[in-house]
Amino acid sequence: MSVHRPVVQPIAFAAAMPEVTLSAEAETVIARWNPDGLRQLQRATAASPGNHAVAVVNSDASRSGDLSDELVALAPDLHVADSPVDAEVVVLVLDAAAPLGGATLRTVEQLASSGTRVIFALDRIDAFRDWRAVRERNVELLARHAGTFADAPIWPVSVRLARLARTDTSRTDVMMVSSGLVELHGALAAELAKQPERAARLAGAA
Repeated sequence: MSVHRPVVQPIAFAAAMPEVTLSAEAETVIARWNPDGLRQLQRATAASPGNHAVAVVNSDASRSGDLSDELVALAPDLHVADSPVDAEVVVLVLDAAAPLGGATLRTVEQLASSGTRVIFALDRIDAFRDWRAVRERNVELLARHAGTFADAPIWPVSVRLARLARTDTSRTDVMMVSSGLVELHGALAAELAKQPERAARLAGAA
């Protein structure tokens, strides 16, 4: 019995930016006092593997790798970074059980202040009927605490359904569509294909 998987278009990357070299003295100072900042600045001024990478950050640390595993299963060419510092785009996974809390809001604020581009996903929509109300509350919280992301969509997803779609061949297409992973991947591909203005990228890193 053949299994039909959704067609996923490959991610097209933008052209690399020209390299800008820091002086040895400046690099030494930044490396000592703010190593993450140095990596962000390097990423803002030169092409590197991290420029085309995605980092997945889950508000529930116990499920930190679940969504990244399913995204890679859907699009094997996707490069997943270990840290948001090394990623061009961060996928921040929220929980449909309840609106985001203070710790997640602090993470959002840090990402906003660094100029990092963020895509929001709301996981476990299959388990919680009130996920739409939770999503609306999250939209309000983001607008209040992180204006940069005031208009950012929050993509509803179910990692569980995506995983089942890979194992239950009788309902593969139905479950993959219901999981929302294809739509999330499309949004991620579109974001990665963008080339942010160099000045804005450098300002965020600075």
